[in-house]
Amino acid sequence: MNNIKWLLDQLKSWVKEGIISEDQADLISSRYSKENVKMTSFISALLVFGGVLVGLGLILAMASNWQGFSSGIKTLIILIFVSGFNYLGYHFYQAPNRRNLSQTFFLMGAFSFGAGVNLILQTFNISFDNGQELLIWIAGLFLFMRFFRLLWVLILASILLTIWIFQTSISWIDIVIYGLLAFSFLKLIFRDQNNPALVFSLFGTSLWLFLLQLRMLAIPHSEKDVNLFLILPRLDFGVADALSFVSLYVSFGILLSVLAIKRVKEWAAYPFSILGVIFLYFTQIPFTFFHNFVNEDGFQMPIPGYPIEALPFVAISAFVITISLDGLRSSSKRRKLVSKFFIAISLINILLPFLSYGNPMVISVFMNLILLFELIAFLYISSITRNWRLFKWTLWFFKFFILLRFFDVFSTLLNQAFLFVLGGVLLIWGGIFIEKQSKKIFDAGARDD
Repeated sequence: MNNIKWLLDQLKSWVKEGIISEDQADLISSRYSKENVKMTSFISALLVFGGVLVGLGLILAMASNWQGFSSGIKTLIILIFVSGFNYLGYHFYQAPNRRNLSQTFFLMGAFSFGAGVNLILQTFNISFDNGQELLIWIAGLFLFMRFFRLLWVLILASILLTIWIFQTSISWIDIVIYGLLAFSFLKLIFRDQNNPALVFSLFGTSLWLFLLQLRMLAIPHSEKDVNLFLILPRLDFGVADALSFVSLYVSFGILLSVLAIKRVKEWAAYPFSILGVIFLYFTQIPFTFFHNFVNEDGFQMPIPGYPIEALPFVAISAFVITISLDGLRSSSKRRKLVSKFFIAISLINILLPFLSYGNPMVISVFMNLILLFELIAFLYISSITRNWRLFKWTLWFFKFFILLRFFDVFSTLLNQAFLFVLGGVLLIWGGIFIEKQSKKIFDAGARDD
């Protein structure tokens, strides 16, 4: 991450902890102005973009003339590019004031290594199924990142790992491999405090959970470990299965939110908390309109019993409840209340698949009530934990939820012009009211501190 930005972010916490005085913090921050931070970020982005263009240009030039070389010359060219870029990266890595240039050369080396893997496999007619050459590329990058703090290479590797899990056949072996790699990468991400890589890693993990759920769904349809995408056309997806997928992402979102508040470092709290509420919100919002999209005459009731694919989200919800129980024993009323909210949301989430036994209108009504409760809970949790960013995100989701409900309810009763005027007036009034209330909440919190 940018060292100057990190320093400026840490000054406030150092003052609060009594490590330095406010005057010392002002003196330090005056040497590192926002303009310097922006310029450093701009230069870093410029170097990285230039490095990517140079790396891709060399790869394209090499590939376009590839057929004219012998196998030995091809291998030598690849070794020269990979070793040369990484040597320059290591050389500039030794000088703290040249770290941006070092990151650029390491990134060029990463692209060269990936291209080299693919070209060598073509040269010696070696073929892999399911994107395993991408896995070799990722493994090679991991070795470099194990010994060096490589911001952009770690971001690239996190993106590649997400692409790889999407390309695989999703066998149990692939699922285990991804789980081990994701855990190893998360350790590097937390070591380097790499926020962009963390976001990509969390998205990749959510995709992994989705494919794990599909594999669980395919168990009754397959006696052996075969390509999941050959099984999918034969699967019978019903409302219960869809609600199970909703529960999976809700449980994942709740887990991220709990970890953001209770477990992770300050730098990681923002992506954890924001992605948590995003996963919770966007997976549930389509079901708040369920009665509009389902023909009740063709509505199929689910098979009695709890679905086997529920096991992943039940396990996640159980973990959330377990780590929230310590808050119930706390002497702080706020911690107790936050823990009760998370436990309540987790229990509701486990019961979501049972909604499929009702008719479409029942599902819509209950999903509206559940989502409304969760949004209010997150507004309260973010306010008492002083998570202003989470509060603002949740507030926007709450406004959007109310807007959707307004148009859904009144669209058939009012003409469009009057509907928009009335909706706009209500939103303006609601925005002013909520802004005043949010200021009161945080002013009260500041006085409590």
